[in-house]
Amino acid sequence: MQGNQDLGKILGGEESQVVVGVALYTVTGGLRGYAVTCRVDGTIISAISVQDEGGSARAYTPTWRGIALLQGDYFVSKFPIVSITLTAAADSVIVHCNKPY
Repeated sequence: MQGNQDLGKILGGEESQVVVGVALYTVTGGLRGYAVTCRVDGTIISAISVQDEGGSARAYTPTWRGIALLQGDYFVSKFPIVSITLTAAADSVIVHCNKPY
């Protein structure tokens, strides 16, 4: 399931996008993610792509990728997040976004 931008507005303005399930989710609306909040205990982020200084997308492997997260865990990315993939249908995160600089 793709993120729900209407729910994102309720949760914190257009700069929040909710991600649920295992499909690759691409940050939408011309935004880039800067942080992730876990919504469901046990959520595991299997893959993250970020935009590097040159504007190219590349894989990102922070220490919080690949581990079971707890609801409320909050992580800031060093690089703008362009896509994220979770491991299970019940997994869910909020990607906090802003306009790229």
